[in-house]
Amino acid sequence: MKFLLLMTLLSVHAERINYCLPESDLQFPLSFQKGIDSATEMRVEQQIQHFTKVMKPEVKRLTGKDLKVQLDWGNPRVNASATRDDENNPVLILLGGMARHPQLTYDGLYGILCHELGHYLGGAPKKKRGRSDKLSWSSAEGQADYYATSKCLPLIFKKPLKSINPNDVAEKKEVDLAFEICQGDTDCIRMGLASLSMARVFASLKNYYDLPSLDLQDSFNVWETELGHPQPQCRLDTMKAGILCSVSPMAPFDNKDPSVGACYSFKDLAGDGERPRCWFQPLSNP
Repeated sequence: MKFLLLMTLLSVHAERINYCLPESDLQFPLSFQKGIDSATEMRVEQQIQHFTKVMKPEVKRLTGKDLKVQLDWGNPRVNASATRDDENNPVLILLGGMARHPQLTYDGLYGILCHELGHYLGGAPKKKRGRSDKLSWSSAEGQADYYATSKCLPLIFKKPLKSINPNDVAEKKEVDLAFEICQGDTDCIRMGLASLSMARVFASLKNYYDLPSLDLQDSFNVWETELGHPQPQCRLDTMKAGILCSVSPMAPFDNKDPSVGACYSFKDLAGDGERPRCWFQPLSNP
């Protein structure tokens, strides 16, 4: 019955669905075990319950709507999505293949859920409706990444389900970089390494040969804001910017003005905490 309800939701709202990643053939079936900390259905459900407990009041506070999160554990595809039901409540769907991805850490899974919620609460810039110039309800992919680390993950890690040893989830080089960037702040380090995990999942679907790293930066500058999926390093740069932005996580983004609730300037080069110019161009926002 749960599967049939999920399929009905997907078919009815197919035109409204926003996927975390472009479609690909990469799959991790139920039989796949990625290591000692393998994602089990029970563990992932516990994380979803924790995520919902923390973020449901935030969704209610900002929109008056009810947050719904569903796990399609048997689905081997590597993806997650955001849509809305008939009452415009946000519905997030996590596929089992994503949870079982070997690059996705415990905290990275929270980041994926936060990204999907960012399509609903991320504000401007918004995606376009199909091929038209009309703006949709959904925030752009880069904006959803920015929301994940600037608004959502700080609330999740304020009361974490469990502590994490950074050396167990990333190589020493990246842990040292996270310590340097965050000046030893525990929550910041967790967000940095979660972002790295997400970016490497993104890279695995794009045949991206240079792995994203916390010490690299995408040097590409866009002429106009990219509303689709930026390159993996660019997405990591965006999440790192969200971590470093000094604006309060409780200050919401605005659906029309991308400067509200964000670190923002019109400079050619993004300052600390600003969305990087590899996808965001403040002078060209719709």
